[in-house]
Amino acid sequence: MIALDIQQPEILRLGIFMLLLVVLLLLQYWFPRRSLSRSRWRGRVNNLVLVGMGNGLIALSIGLAALAQGGEGFGLLQVLGLDGLPLILIGIVLLDCAIYWQHRLFHTVPLLWRIHRVHHSDAEFEVTTAVRFHPFELLLSYLIKVALVLLLGVNAITVVAFEIVLFSTALFSHSNLHLPPGVSKAVRLLIVTPDMHRIHHSQIHKEHNSNYGFSFSIWDRIFASYTREPQQGHEKMEIGLSWLADGNLMQLLAMPFLTVDKKWTKRAKIRL
Repeated sequence: MIALDIQQPEILRLGIFMLLLVVLLLLQYWFPRRSLSRSRWRGRVNNLVLVGMGNGLIALSIGLAALAQGGEGFGLLQVLGLDGLPLILIGIVLLDCAIYWQHRLFHTVPLLWRIHRVHHSDAEFEVTTAVRFHPFELLLSYLIKVALVLLLGVNAITVVAFEIVLFSTALFSHSNLHLPPGVSKAVRLLIVTPDMHRIHHSQIHKEHNSNYGFSFSIWDRIFASYTREPQQGHEKMEIGLSWLADGNLMQLLAMPFLTVDKKWTKRAKIRL
């Protein structure tokens, strides 16, 4: 196994994250897919503050990498005798599939939806939406990843690589970046594109409960949750939750404790 200083990947992760965020902010400004309301700038600030608050929890990824490093030799992939590049690649794919199902559960289980709806309450769809998560959701996601690391037996390098892939594709898929139709179609064969994930933020219930993938687009096709195009078109489709207005920072933090709209928390049929 390759030894890994767990402080180094955290610095690397943060550096790549900040660089991608700035680059995509500029690109979506220069090449926008949709017109964004300048009057909603406060919501962008709230999104960035939320990720700032959550960074204390995200920093736990150091502990996640340490857990993976200390737990090498255990887990499903280790039992199968996988090592090196095959272990890393298969580990990333399996972790991404697990995150897909985690996302579906956060839409299906009412208690989890209370937390996740903070993400969907954004009335705009652009790169800072990717970091709009309640601190409770970030903590739950971290605990789920800990369980996955122990179950699969992935090593520290795989954990760091997966974290970088996950936040990179999440920033990209939430951006308001215009891609040429041919490029968007080709990329969507493997990677979730902005046009694909924007549908997931639609106010239309059926569209809202589809396109759950974060990194790889294949899971929505495999598990029958794929929507190709929005009913209202990308330029005219309405984003967010029609019954839940975007609020200030304190309202966003309190949102999980508000009354839940039954329409959006009813259990969806999950087809395998």
